[in-house]
Amino acid sequence: MAYIGKSPTGTGVRSRYYFTASGSETSLSGASDSGATLLFTDGAYVDVSLNGVALVAGTDYNTATANTIGGLSALSASDIVEILVYDIFTVADTVSASSGGTFTGGVTITGSFATPNRPSFRGTKGFTTTDFTSETDITGYTEDFDIGGAFDASAGTYTVPVTGIYQINVQQDGAANTAGATNTLLKLYVAGTAGTFDLVRQDPQGGQSSSSMICQTKSLTAGQVLKVSFQVNDDTSVEANFVFSGFLIG
Repeated sequence: MAYIGKSPTGTGVRSRYYFTASGSETSLSGASDSGATLLFTDGAYVDVSLNGVALVAGTDYNTATANTIGGLSALSASDIVEILVYDIFTVADTVSASSGGTFTGGVTITGSFATPNRPSFRGTKGFTTTDFTSETDITGYTEDFDIGGAFDASAGTYTVPVTGIYQINVQQDGAANTAGATNTLLKLYVAGTAGTFDLVRQDPQGGQSSSSMICQTKSLTAGQVLKVSFQVNDDTSVEANFVFSGFLIG
C-alpha cells in the first residue's frame, strides 16, 4: 500500500537516519549519528542515498536482514549514508464505536468493562377511592426505580428511551363498594393509541373485588409514550391500587 504522506492526524510518518562511515562497512544497522535506532517493517518503503546519490534497491543494497541496510559496497571513511523510512498506512482493524460490528476472534479484557444500565422502571400507586366510571388515566405513582430516567411518576408516563423489545407489566387490585357484578377495563396505551394488550375482566366475586394484569412483551420505538388507564362500569366508588413497570429485554 502506498505511503499517503504525513498529516496532522498522523496517518503517515517519515523517519530520516544518517550514518557516517568509519570505513569498510558493508551494512548499517543500530544507532544512527543522532542516536536513533534504525527500524523499518518493510524494505519496500526504504530509500537509501550515499553522499547525496540515490542507491538502487536490490542492486546497491538490500534489506534482507531486519532493520539492516546490507549488501553495500565497502564504504570509505566519512561517507554519509542517508536512510529514509516510510511507515505504511493501513486501515485499523477495529470495530466501530458508533456503528458497532462483529468480533470474529477472542476478546480479552484486562481492565474494567463498563456497560450501560438496561432501561427499566417501576412505579406504584397505593389504594385510593376514586370514581372510575369514566376511563381514567393513572397518575401520581411513587417511583421505586427508574434506570434511564424515562419514567414520569407524576404524569404516569414512560417515554421509551431505546428502540427494542420490552417486557411491560401492569397490575391493578381493587375493592368495589357496590354489590353485584362489576366489569373492569385495564388499558395500556402506546403513543396515545390503545395498545393490543387491553384486558377486560368480569370479577367472579360478585363485584366486591377486582384484580387485573397485563404482562406482555412488546416491540417499542424510542420516543413512544406508554400510559395506563382504568375504568369500572357501574360503581362510582372503587378503592384500587396499581403497579406499572417494565424493562428492555434486547
